[in-house]
Amino acid sequence: MLSEGFDVIHWHNISLVAGPGGLHHGRGIRLCTLHDYWLMCPTSLLFKNNRSVCDKPTCFSCSLAYRRPPQLWRRGRLLERSIQQIDRYLAPSLFVRDKFRESGLGIDPTVIPHFLPETAVSPARSSRSYYLFVGRIEKHKGLHTVLPFFRGEDRELVVAGAGTAEPELRNLCRDLPNVRFLGRVRYADLPPLYAGAKATLIPSISLETFGLTALESLAQCTPVIAHKIGALPETITRTGGGLLYSNPAELGNILERFDAEAGLSKELGERGYSGLHAYRPEPFLNQYFQVIEEERRKKRAT
Repeated sequence: MLSEGFDVIHWHNISLVAGPGGLHHGRGIRLCTLHDYWLMCPTSLLFKNNRSVCDKPTCFSCSLAYRRPPQLWRRGRLLERSIQQIDRYLAPSLFVRDKFRESGLGIDPTVIPHFLPETAVSPARSSRSYYLFVGRIEKHKGLHTVLPFFRGEDRELVVAGAGTAEPELRNLCRDLPNVRFLGRVRYADLPPLYAGAKATLIPSISLETFGLTALESLAQCTPVIAHKIGALPETITRTGGGLLYSNPAELGNILERFDAEAGLSKELGERGYSGLHAYRPEPFLNQYFQVIEEERRKKRAT
């Protein structure tokens, strides 16, 4: 397919397609969006041994912890040669850009944040009664870290998603009627869920590269409560549509504020919705085609 001679080839998630060898194929301007950390991490997450953020690589043992075969080709020069085939790397956040700059791979990405097309706002319930978690139920998503705040408390949590950690967490919540697991939910059915929530919780304990859930929530005028880690603070700070916490005590205080202050959810949700103008298709496409034009001029010059 790539031998057809396209004007632009844009790679996404190459670990699922052809690995680094695929980057050698095709002609034209070659772009690659860094949706994850796979070029520097065999598991793509920088979440060491499925326990905590990676502070010092031990890739062989970590791959085994994830039950994946070690990628022995990383010891050669294949990755280095393949990386050089890309004309421009794109990062969805400043955080991802900086991580790759520090990686020693020689990658200096251009930051173009993800976008969300404008959609209709679902009618909100007269009383937003629950907190919401949307996403894969895996350990690095951190759902287990917020469950203690719903034990013995008069607040409700709705969980939309599925994953390998789901059975264990369902079992932990078997005596918590105020925690409801919905399982996998269709994307088209998410807007009303967002619209009925006091806030969407994003408690990731790994280094998120962006956090599209935050935009989906704000698009329904529902604020976000997010762990201050990875790229999440960028979106929350830029839109003004939520609050960040660094430790359990701070999360507890934020939840108490939302419980006590009736207008807080509405105030932050509306502010965040207004701040979404920076994450619409138009700004993305303007930057995207500017990158293509810059690379086209470079090729003409050489």
